[in-house]
Amino acid sequence: MNKALRLATEKGYARFHQRERAILLSQPVSTLRQLKKPPEPAYVLPMSNHPLDVSAPQGAVALVTGASDRIGATIAQALARAGYAVVIHYRSNAEGARALRKAIQADGGRAALVRADLGKRRQRQTLVEKAAACFGPLTLLVNNASLFDPDSALDIDEKLWDQHFAIHAEAPIFLARDFANQLPKGAEGNIINIVDERVLHPSPAYFSYTLSKSVLWTATQTLAQSLAPDVRVNAIGPGPVLPHSRQSEAEFKRGVKALPLQRNAGPDEIAQGVLAILALPSMTGQMLALDGGKHLEFSPKRGPTPRQ
Repeated sequence: MNKALRLATEKGYARFHQRERAILLSQPVSTLRQLKKPPEPAYVLPMSNHPLDVSAPQGAVALVTGASDRIGATIAQALARAGYAVVIHYRSNAEGARALRKAIQADGGRAALVRADLGKRRQRQTLVEKAAACFGPLTLLVNNASLFDPDSALDIDEKLWDQHFAIHAEAPIFLARDFANQLPKGAEGNIINIVDERVLHPSPAYFSYTLSKSVLWTATQTLAQSLAPDVRVNAIGPGPVLPHSRQSEAEFKRGVKALPLQRNAGPDEIAQGVLAILALPSMTGQMLALDGGKHLEFSPKRGPTPRQ
């Protein structure tokens, strides 16, 4: 019995490479009866050497929050190049938002701007409606807007706490509601939340930030349950991507060097993660941790380990 038949006998008829399937199906009926399950070509998916299809479907429109610079701007550009009409949300960086719109349009894409302070309910409540007025109903929402300020359990600042939860929890959740409600009947929608690897590897140094991002990660899963099958909801958990405002370039590089992989995911890789999620239609309620392995960090015990 040849290799293809042995494999089929051991595991039942599954997904074979095209050549192996041809060998299998050329065998006489008496030989095929040895298999655990007769061949059913209709259930076999052909192997493909083509890359993931990241091209946007016709009429695809994306709203990216916090898109005037850094990670959000890179995501917006990647989506525009994939064929999305992109609505760029910003709060105060109008110059950066206009520059991004100009760059997308110069590249042949479509982009529009909407301004809103996500920490203010009245402005947040009209954001999806304003965004949908730019190019038509939204088919993708990327909740990227973020605040990253340190505190601890012993010095929680109530104002800072409220800001973190307004931007990382309340706004994304209610924007998801508004997004799902405006989605045309029969249309497929996607929501991608940019959370943080800290939801898997908490840090007490950023107490309010970590807790609010953890709420968004839990919301990602419960929204995926609630909005299926029309809307898929997933997340990306970045690690150190770019130096933050209280960090020098040298400090950032030392932190990256300490990662298990000794490399980080830059903005381009985060944007590629967004495109990858969009190209995987059965994926929902999941998170891609693009962090160089930071969520796997651990502190080894001091002293020798006693032998059992």
